[in-house]
Amino acid sequence: MQDNTAFLNFIIEKSNPYISSLGGQAGYQEFRKKNAEYDSEFSSLEEMVASYIQGIEDDEPEAQFFSRVLLLMYSHYEKRGASPQILKDWVLEKLERIGDTDQSADDILRLKMGKGISKTKPLHNRLMCVCFVELKTREGLSKTEAINCASNELKISDRNLYRFCEGINISSEVSNDTLVFFRDNDVSDDYFAY
Repeated sequence: MQDNTAFLNFIIEKSNPYISSLGGQAGYQEFRKKNAEYDSEFSSLEEMVASYIQGIEDDEPEAQFFSRVLLLMYSHYEKRGASPQILKDWVLEKLERIGDTDQSADDILRLKMGKGISKTKPLHNRLMCVCFVELKTREGLSKTEAINCASNELKISDRNLYRFCEGINISSEVSNDTLVFFRDNDVSDDYFAY
């Protein structure tokens, strides 16, 4: 969850000037053009791949997301002949297991949708919930009241909502327009398009 926290703080803060000045979708697309490379806490692509593989092996809640990201990265980098060896090895090992066992590709690659909002699209779900809660607190509700409201409306447990909000720091400079955009729009397919 920690890696996602830094990433989501980055998305909210850095996109805000574009969304505030240009509006929702147009502002977000301009932000994506200007910030095509996210300087993450990983020092290399290999380190990021290794961390995601470890997350899958440790059966973290984001394991399905990690697997999808690795497959997208493989497709993206392999077209350019630039896939890191650790990623090639991971994909090859999974393909060999698919051929050698009775398990489905979805099971081996961890692509089956899990139960509940936190496993289907974890980054989008977390971003949507955090923005929802922040908007409610800006309307004058306490954090507890905002989380209860979000829990009732979004059908997510209070516990998960508290977890989602942990570590996300939305400054007062972030406009309500930015929060509404991320609350109402699923841009998760775009997160790792670079």
